[in-house]
Amino acid sequence: MLLALLALAFSTGFAVLLVASRTPISGGFVASVSLFRSALVLHVGLAVVVWFLSCAAALWSMAAGGVPGHTRWAALALAYAGVLGMLGALFSRSPVPVLANYIPVLDSPVFLLGLVSFLGGVALCGATSIGGVLSHVKKNITAWRVAALLSIGVTAIALLALAIPVAQSGVPTHAMQFELWAWGPGHILQFAHVLLLMGVWNVLGEQALVRTVASRSFMAGQLLLAALPVLAAPGVYIAYPIDSPEFRRAFTLLMAWGSWPAPVLLGGCLLVQIVRAGRGVRMALDNLPLVLSIFLFLMGCLCGAAIHGESTMVPAHYHGTVGAVTLAYMALGYRLLPAFGFAQGRGRLERWQPAIYGTGLIILVASLAWSGWLGVPRKSLHGETGMQSLAYFSAMGLVGLGGLLAVSGAALFVFNIVRVLRTERVPTVQVAGDRSIYPANLPVRG
Repeated sequence: MLLALLALAFSTGFAVLLVASRTPISGGFVASVSLFRSALVLHVGLAVVVWFLSCAAALWSMAAGGVPGHTRWAALALAYAGVLGMLGALFSRSPVPVLANYIPVLDSPVFLLGLVSFLGGVALCGATSIGGVLSHVKKNITAWRVAALLSIGVTAIALLALAIPVAQSGVPTHAMQFELWAWGPGHILQFAHVLLLMGVWNVLGEQALVRTVASRSFMAGQLLLAALPVLAAPGVYIAYPIDSPEFRRAFTLLMAWGSWPAPVLLGGCLLVQIVRAGRGVRMALDNLPLVLSIFLFLMGCLCGAAIHGESTMVPAHYHGTVGAVTLAYMALGYRLLPAFGFAQGRGRLERWQPAIYGTGLIILVASLAWSGWLGVPRKSLHGETGMQSLAYFSAMGLVGLGGLLAVSGAALFVFNIVRVLRTERVPTVQVAGDRSIYPANLPVRG
């Protein structure tokens, strides 16, 4: 979790440069094209790959229970070394940014070794956690542990899909090869993130409603619905060469039709129950992150359905879905502090931070969708677009505003957690039974 926090902090710093570079007023002099693209690689790599998979590994470890052994510490060391290598690559000799979808890289041995080391640490963590998660699930089936178990399996499939071509042909030698090899694993990994998102939504929903969100059979069914499409992935690799248009289209359709039904159904169920629970639950500031997370996911899905070509509608889609997962993890992070022996912050900064971050992302997603509708290309600086219309300046100005709020919210989250971690730890109350993910002072049923 500390590694996830470190990744979020650095990705936020790179996001400042990206937002400034795309804003019409400042975009002409903030960054060169090379620096912009290198910052984009590190922002996406740290925010999507490292932050997400570090949070996933933390949840796997908690779901497994027990005291970490030497193998888990080795996994953590590999992950930390990998992230330091990825960051250090920025200072190596002229690293070439490769803006591959899902897993962008700097074409530098230092970065690539760092990425392999980090992914190796994640894989080792999953391998050492699966036995403990299985034993807990057999004793007492809970949604978040089932989500953790299924996400380990999905992540394993994604890492195998990435490793097998590398083992067969070696490290990619040109940008298009990076794109081709990351396409399948990147799409598969989204299903793991969706599973964990649903697990965290269930945790936050139970805490908001102070009761179970749905029956065990309903939750198990929804989680299986979210995971089952991944079983088609090996068939795609067998049926089509990875450099064929059919391969790309198959994974695009797999995610377009398979990734959203289960979380949308669960999110709708949660929203209905929160509305029906009364004004006290509906208006509680502590429950706002869950509502905003669901809303962002729905926005991201709608933008994904509207994608046509390589416009900013694409980042509108993934900033909505990625932001939904990030906001859910932030809310869970605050609630986990007491479980690790720290006081849960209840000040204004902690209570309003999710609202700042969520509102910023909503503005960012809406304005990126607007600019995409206008035809603004993605992965480009302001000076490269050649557009001068009032609608363009308005849309991209809102991109700057939304990005500023989102970056401020992410930085405030890091600040809030670090501030709490610097305080003296309080005696930890042991959580009985299968409730190790919940802080002991929160009433939870089900």
